[in-house]
Amino acid sequence: MPNASRINVAQPTYGGAATPAYSLYGEGPELGQSIYSNAESIFVRSKNLTNNIEMHLHRDLYQFVYISIGKSTLVTPAGRKDFGDRTLLLVPPNFEHGFNSYPEIETRGHVITISDFFFGRMAQRGLLVADVLDSIMIFEGIDPIKNATLIESIEKVIQEHHEFRYPHVLAREASVQAFIVEFLRLLHERNAFKEGRDAGKYRDLSDGGRIKQLSWLIDKYYKSHKNVNFYAKQLGVSASNLNKLAVIATGGSVHANLRARIMEEARAYLANTSLSVKEIAYRLGYEDAAYFTRFFTKNAEMSPIEFRRIATQAPG
Repeated sequence: MPNASRINVAQPTYGGAATPAYSLYGEGPELGQSIYSNAESIFVRSKNLTNNIEMHLHRDLYQFVYISIGKSTLVTPAGRKDFGDRTLLLVPPNFEHGFNSYPEIETRGHVITISDFFFGRMAQRGLLVADVLDSIMIFEGIDPIKNATLIESIEKVIQEHHEFRYPHVLAREASVQAFIVEFLRLLHERNAFKEGRDAGKYRDLSDGGRIKQLSWLIDKYYKSHKNVNFYAKQLGVSASNLNKLAVIATGGSVHANLRARIMEEARAYLANTSLSVKEIAYRLGYEDAAYFTRFFTKNAEMSPIEFRRIATQAPG
């Protein structure tokens, strides 16, 4: 079985004056607000950069790096880690990292970047996501036969992000979802879910079950703008206890999860349709388009119109 390792950092680093925060390395911070996913070869991602990518972090992106052949060195505050052929690496949001490359060695592979709100939804927001928030993960020695489906899913993501035939948006989402499924299977195979987990976070299966049910209920009712008490009643717990469970499992309160779900759908409409802001507001349960605009602007730090402009200019 291939090796799996983690680069543990006590807490995610949110960056300071000495640590640049990017969406994609070298891109403006607004790009992370506009993309669900981005996929490209290592050559394309680094063609305008030097061989060494300086220490930086991504505030709202999960980044997967797959090296098919070659060599690179991951640099973190915890130290350095060399990795080579058939290695898959995951850097969650808010972890400082950099890469040292070797120009004398031909390195091939792919970089898949997924917005955190999209990853959270695709990975069944909550328990699964919490398991990959606490460290950088490195999976070495990916078996091209045993893990053929994983490798195929990576290649499919790359293919669909360079395909513009209808319905390309749906095809991209489907390819990313299939990749996340294979990644989570790899985690399960390596028993990585159990490593470093704080057992106290999940006292019993009923807590996990409630969080999964909460995710389902949010998907069903978020456009109705129900309050926390509604969800608590549906799940047979108090509002305060449900909020505690939500924070433990997802990092945010029930209200924060509702807000994220609305923002996710709003971004999708703005990026992938020609609906007006008023029409989008109505579809999301807002009678007052001005109120929706204020809500979106507060959470995205840009207006819906500005977001649409940036989203339609995003690469891939």
